[in-house]
Amino acid sequence: MQDIGFSFSRGPNHYDVARENPSGRKQQNDFIDTVRRYPEADRTIYYPDETWLNKNMSTYRSWNDGSTDASLKVPSGKGAQIIVAHVGSRKDGRIDGASWVFIGSKRSFDYHSEMNYISWLQWLEDSVLPKIRGGVLVDDRVPYHLERNEATRPVASKFHKAEFADWIEKHNLVLPEWGPNWRTTCKRAVLKQRADQNRPTQRYLVQNLAARFGVTILISSVAHPELNPIEMVWGAVKMSLKRPNVTFSIATLRSMVEVEFVKNHQGGLGPV
Repeated sequence: MQDIGFSFSRGPNHYDVARENPSGRKQQNDFIDTVRRYPEADRTIYYPDETWLNKNMSTYRSWNDGSTDASLKVPSGKGAQIIVAHVGSRKDGRIDGASWVFIGSKRSFDYHSEMNYISWLQWLEDSVLPKIRGGVLVDDRVPYHLERNEATRPVASKFHKAEFADWIEKHNLVLPEWGPNWRTTCKRAVLKQRADQNRPTQRYLVQNLAARFGVTILISSVAHPELNPIEMVWGAVKMSLKRPNVTFSIATLRSMVEVEFVKNHQGGLGPV
């Protein structure tokens, strides 16, 4: 089997499948084309993202004499975690005063569960958008980043007849020829067709918020984190914090985060 090009492995994961999907490839191409156009219009593109830092994170290798006492005694487990969010551009690097750092819940193993759209939008409104007026902010499709505006939420195919009727009435789509008793006389299929024909343009809360500051939201393509250059910053920051993290104190680690950003990441984010 190996001679004819097969390997015994798990095979492609869902990210690989998404990248090869025709719609995924189109999203990638459209995103790259759009990113190239904005600088030509003298508009700066900003990339936000969030990551985690574990209290017990450490480097795997160190100088030692081979004795058992020479190695750093790292506590078992990952320990408490710090969630960090920041934003930057290739032109100016990270934005001063835009970091968001907080200690996560010890009950959570996934830092995404520590976040929600309310706190995310509040951070953007308070610390990010006022500093990037007129720019373009890339959103990487994390579910809580893209909370829909209820006014533009489309109908669901599984709606019951009464739910279709409520949606149509809410959007002022009742036809006069249906008569006063349309809720009773109209069939579900008729209501569904009317709703589908008037499907609103999808819009997210973050777009409404950004518009107040003259900022455009650019949604990135699915399953392509490499298109967000701030991912490289996270890699550098984590490695720089692992080396001096020898006390395994959550308070000490938190105090080092902002220092690390200021010390090593004043320049642009660099190319993808």
